[in-house]
This record gives sequence, C-alpha cells and structure tokens, in this order.
Amino acid sequence: MKNKSYSMLGVLIVLSVVLSACSAPTTTSTKVHTQAPSEAPTNAPTEMPTKAPSRELTKAPTETPTEIPTEYGKIKIWNWNNPEFYLTYDKAKWEATEYDFLESKLYPGCHVAANGFRDGPDMATYYTYESDTHFLGETEFLLDLEIPKSTGVPDMIHVNWYDYQYALALFPSIENYDKCLAAFWEVMELSKVNNFGQ
Repeated sequence: MKNKSYSMLGVLIVLSVVLSACSAPTTTSTKVHTQAPSEAPTNAPTEMPTKAPSRELTKAPTETPTEIPTEYGKIKIWNWNNPEFYLTYDKAKWEATEYDFLESKLYPGCHVAANGFRDGPDMATYYTYESDTHFLGETEFLLDLEIPKSTGVPDMIHVNWYDYQYALALFPSIENYDKCLAAFWEVMELSKVNNFGQ
C-alpha cells in the first residue's frame, strides 16, 4: 500500500513537472506591470466609455491659397455719337491705356478699342468677312469678323449690341485667339452686370 502511495506521488510530481514545462514562457516574453503608476490622473473618467473614441485621419498641412482681392477698373469707350458706355475689367488681367485701349496683360496683341473701320484699296483682296452672334444671358451681340486670307484667323471683330447703339472693336491675338476671346467675354460679362456704367 505504501508502494502505491509513493508511486501515485511520483506520478503527480511527474505530471506537475510536465504541466509546468508546458506552461513555461516561450522566447518572446510579455512583461506585465503590476505596480500602479505613482500618480493617478486627477481627471480620469468615473465611468468606462461605452464607445471607442473615433480615430480621425490627420492630413499633413497643405498650403492654403490666399485669396487676392480682385480690383476692378472702368474705361470709357468712345462710341461716336451714340450713348457713352464703360467697360468693367479686372486690373490683374487688363490695363487701360490712352486712346480708349484696353490691353490684355496675359495675351500680347489682344486688346479692345473704340469701333472703327479700315480704309484701304482692295480690302477684299486681303480679307474675307463673316458675321456671327454671341449671347450673354438674353443680350445678343452681333459680330462682324475681318479675317486676313493669309492667316484665316480674325484680326478684328466689330461687336455691336442693342440694335447697333453700342459698338466696340476687339483685336484678338492670333497666337492666343481662343484665350483672348474668352478673356474679352469675361470683360463683357462684368460690364453687363454693371450695366455698362449707366
């Protein structure tokens, strides 16, 4: 009976050694701090939060564009004996010069002036002529284009509106024709909003 007790005791010892070997830590150990921090935060919440705090992605600061206030100018366009009118323009894009000229600062050769006509012999030899219309809202602008045969690009556009009471001439840049036209219609839109200074 004594031998059975010893053998049982031996089996229990072997089992406890095997079990302790199985539960022994592996090569990566995790340290658990059992000591409380020396100072507990005074503003610790009394209740456990029920919802995990949302983690918003923070973006790196980017350059915020600084808005440059636009300054507008007005220029009177000589309209022969018809009612006078003014063009409103963005001073960053256009410059008013003497003789009622509005020169583009962005596109050399692009300018607006009082309406006029070219005189010269055999103009039809060098030019072709076309007509077109352009609308800004309900206002219809009638366009008479003078196109040099050598380039095929208009170098003078007569712009008329309100039954030819108002007229001016646009001299578009051949190199930047489309951009000059777009810039011109911006001026006309601004001017229309300001009722052409009336």
